Amino acid sequence: MTVIKRKMTQVRPFFKLRTAKAKDVKYIRKLIYGLIYNESIEFYLRIIVSKFFFVFIIAFILKLIHLHSGITIFDVIFTIIVVVYLIRSLFFLFHPFYSPVNWKKYKLIESDRGLIVGCTAIDYYKHCSILGNLYVKKAWRKRGLGSALLKFSIKKIDRPIYLVSKKKNINFYKRNGFILVSWEDLPSTVKASFKIYQPHPRLWGYPLCFMQYKGHNTVAFTYEI
Repeated sequence: MTVIKRKMTQVRPFFKLRTAKAKDVKYIRKLIYGLIYNESIEFYLRIIVSKFFFVFIIAFILKLIHLHSGITIFDVIFTIIVVVYLIRSLFFLFHPFYSPVNWKKYKLIESDRGLIVGCTAIDYYKHCSILGNLYVKKAWRKRGLGSALLKFSIKKIDRPIYLVSKKKNINFYKRNGFILVSWEDLPSTVKASFKIYQPHPRLWGYPLCFMQYKGHNTVAFTYEI
């Protein structure tokens, strides 16, 4: 556990950096909700639209074709397809809200009043690791807590570290030792984990970049999607 001391206004200047415990699950879940609502909702909606919009177009065209011929087998089939895709899209959108939280992979930052104000998660693989879900509550930002949490997490990792970032956060990660890499240069394990973020025109230019901690050898490239 690490203790941070900083001069701040309105709050007492002690914060603890620590590994999560089982009792922290409900607080981690709340932070994940905040991350999705404040940072990721646009991306989720783009994915849903890009994956499922064409189904509605096909169904609508076929309905026009058979508009005057009553209900046909084509109407039934595509109605079923549309319903299935609607269910899948709702599952995709809301699965973070009901899926289990693996608290063991989270690092937390906690105030001396017992408030958990930030978190990040680390997924370990054989030859690399992925850092994600870095989030600090809005009311606690611009105090250096995000950087402290990031550095605390990095110290716990003994293999190459990768992450995916929105374009607006690139400079933050650069200041903390990360560099940009291309999709092509990511290890296969990381590509499999980042499949949803894979560069593709259907995401309509959503600004995501891939990064690696510069403490490990890599070649610097940039690829925005």
